[in-house]
Amino acid sequence: MVPAIGAALVLALLSRFTAQPLRIFLVCAAVVLVISFAGPFTLPVSLLEQMVLNLMHVVAAGAIVWALVRYTS
Repeated sequence: MVPAIGAALVLALLSRFTAQPLRIFLVCAAVVLVISFAGPFTLPVSLLEQMVLNLMHVVAAGAIVWALVRYTS
């Protein structure tokens, strides 16, 4: 819930202050997603579990971005 609220605030600010808010938002979302991959790789679990955790990051990011982009369009 916290990342979704943060993403909504970022998109709202970008919409207010930039000419192409969706493009900038998508780039920012992709960068944050890549950075979020570091967390599971630092855990003392198997590689399979790390990959599953990263897959859950991708699903969550995809759902949040999809919902926000759909809402703003």
